[in-house]
Amino acid sequence: MRYFSTIILIFIFVACSEKDDTVTCISGLIQNPTHDHIFVSEGGQRTDTLTIQDDGSFHSRIDVNKPKLMVFEHPPDYQTFYVTPGDSLSFRLNTFDFDGSLVFSGDSSEENNFLMDMYLMNEANNDLILSYYKIPADVFSDKTDSIKANRIKKLEELHKKHHFSEDFMDIAKKSINYEYYDIRERYAFLLKKYFPKKANSMDDGFFEYRKSVDFNDAELISHFGYLRFLDDHLKNLSIKNCSEADKQSKKTCFDLTSFNNIHRRLKLVDSIFNNEKLKKKFLGRFFEQEMVHISTKEQLKKATKLLDNVNIGKDKKQKLESFFNFHKNFIVGKKIDQLTLKNHDKDTVKVGHFTDKPHTAIHVWSLSMPMMNKNRFKLIKRMRKKHDDINFIGINVEPDNYNLWQQNVTQYGLTRQHELQTVSSPNYELFNYYLNRFTLIDENGKVIATEVLNTDNDIKEFIVDNTQKKPE
Repeated sequence: MRYFSTIILIFIFVACSEKDDTVTCISGLIQNPTHDHIFVSEGGQRTDTLTIQDDGSFHSRIDVNKPKLMVFEHPPDYQTFYVTPGDSLSFRLNTFDFDGSLVFSGDSSEENNFLMDMYLMNEANNDLILSYYKIPADVFSDKTDSIKANRIKKLEELHKKHHFSEDFMDIAKKSINYEYYDIRERYAFLLKKYFPKKANSMDDGFFEYRKSVDFNDAELISHFGYLRFLDDHLKNLSIKNCSEADKQSKKTCFDLTSFNNIHRRLKLVDSIFNNEKLKKKFLGRFFEQEMVHISTKEQLKKATKLLDNVNIGKDKKQKLESFFNFHKNFIVGKKIDQLTLKNHDKDTVKVGHFTDKPHTAIHVWSLSMPMMNKNRFKLIKRMRKKHDDINFIGINVEPDNYNLWQQNVTQYGLTRQHELQTVSSPNYELFNYYLNRFTLIDENGKVIATEVLNTDNDIKEFIVDNTQKKPE
């Protein structure tokens, strides 16, 4: 197999040997592909689609006007790579270990293999933070300073050997710096959350790097380390603002998935980002997250007002407005008894047909998440036995996959008459946002409570705490 792979790659390089000032050849070999395509994107926008041949090879020629970072994507996996105009760059990987097996050859291969090594080491730093976040800030500073110094040293040694360009050296140094910054941001979050007294040991010097942060670096818009740093920094800023505003509720400030926390981050993005692509990227993601967590009219009003006052682009704004209009029907106080679904006979039914008990708990599930479904269905079965005054309704989100839905209902031994499916419509895909959301309604179909829940204990507490509530 290795001999055959080598022959394929030699053929690809010959095919890409004709140089051009801007045309860049992207090619390679992928083992165990999960589907037929590879996507290339820049700044969150797909720029090219590569078809994977029967032998696992792929090839395309794309225009590259300057040295830059781009993204190579074979869903659900993706990775950043570096290209310069006229490159002939090849990838080789196995989807069974996407990041660990990814190797580059051809032009800019030394640069890309260095960035890949840095990425793998950065991922390993997650273990370092969990191991060392309890130690004093000055000791943690020494450890992170040492990590940064070693990586800069390795980069300089490779530079002497391969004579990297100034463009790449700039990107590589930024990559090292922002990972270093991110380690400190994550350490600060854990220390402040779990050891607030020890957090006082972090003086202004610990965060000195924040003075040099660029929130608008267009060169790094496709760099995952940079984006992760921005994300973690925004979390810490939102917590800081929350703690200063309400010293009595510091614990709730660390609830990163709450509506209030996400809303604070949205406002931070709008105030400190100037680069339009970066701003729109974070605004779009946070608005989608915020929408799923909205449960009251007041929250919906705050989110709508902010959306009206930010520049997020016409198309994205229209999509979010459609989501807002869809979601407003599922907040506390609204009646959803007329929500149309499909039963096992493919007949159209209303939610109101299933509210013959004082309460009905509704959850949403997807065929693409078998592990989550297995655990969720076990919990629902236990709760159904314990709470005979509550109906539990499951809504599957794949209306075009009726047969597989039927197989899953049988496989998991679900209560057939209480398993329904969404109906194909312009908005049915929005239900995919609600896979961790539970909605509790009364016998009239009015929403009593609704919340995003991630663990079995969260779900059990939600049901118990809210079954005594009356609709407003």
